Amino acid sequence: PSRVPTDFSWPLAPTENFNANDYWAIAGFVDHNSGTGWHDYMCYGRTWNGHDGTDYYLWPHSWNMMDNEEVAIVAAAPGTIIDKFDGSYDRNCSGSSDQWNAVYVMHDDGSETWYGHMKNGSLTSKFIGMTVETGEYLGLVGSSGNSNGVHLHFEVRDENGMVVDPYEGVCNDIEESHWEDQHAYRETALQRGGTYGMLSWWMTCPTRSILNYRDHFMNYEYGNLVGYFRDVLQGNPIYYQRVNPNGTVDHLQTINPDGNYTSFWWWYGGMFVDNTPPGEYAFRILLNGEAHDFP
Repeated sequence: PSRVPTDFSWPLAPTENFNANDYWAIAGFVDHNSGTGWHDYMCYGRTWNGHDGTDYYLWPHSWNMMDNEEVAIVAAAPGTIIDKFDGSYDRNCSGSSDQWNAVYVMHDDGSETWYGHMKNGSLTSKFIGMTVETGEYLGLVGSSGNSNGVHLHFEVRDENGMVVDPYEGVCNDIEESHWEDQHAYRETALQRGGTYGMLSWWMTCPTRSILNYRDHFMNYEYGNLVGYFRDVLQGNPIYYQRVNPNGTVDHLQTINPDGNYTSFWWWYGGMFVDNTPPGEYAFRILLNGEAHDFP
């Protein structure tokens, strides 16, 4: 079998600029079909033909997160920088023939991890030949090279240059996962939530979204409660509630997803009506039995 570390750490980390619940979702895993079709390590279709790595994208409002430098790319295992490239445009929306901004790390067993599509000018100041430790900063997530959105392409190669999928599953029957703590195939989470005067304006790629956050409302103002989610599953309801100043809870809405969604958002409009008394309210999103209150 290939010699590859079996204790990779997560290759992303929030920076001090990040202020939400979570930041990542997975667009595609390694393709395990050597023919013209494709399937991932669990024999499903979350990949595409010939894809050699795992793509982690920022969600929601990825261009805002990139510009605010909210998520760093970090070394998944200790090793030596064997190559790096910086200077390419980093706001591609429909691919590019330009070289991506990337860092390549070799580990003691001869295997390599590749970290691609980085933000221009964000790469570590360390030179080729210098060492990095697990969790050490390598760069920021961007959209350089052949990319159509803000994401990290994380790729693993063994000592012979062959692609290795670090995820253990039905269609990747390796002795053990190469992750120290492998995430579930679907991992439902609230990424971000809040109250808004108007819904956020999703601008044309690669322009930042206009977020329209609000936490003060007059009693005649409409107001919106919005949640952004990862890996929402059919049959797994989401509840929106209002917590009143006296502690009582009003149920606003039950959301029953009609399918499985890697990225999902839902809004409830009309948090207040004309006779709502003044006071300090909280708005609650209940997901998997866990309450998230805003503001």
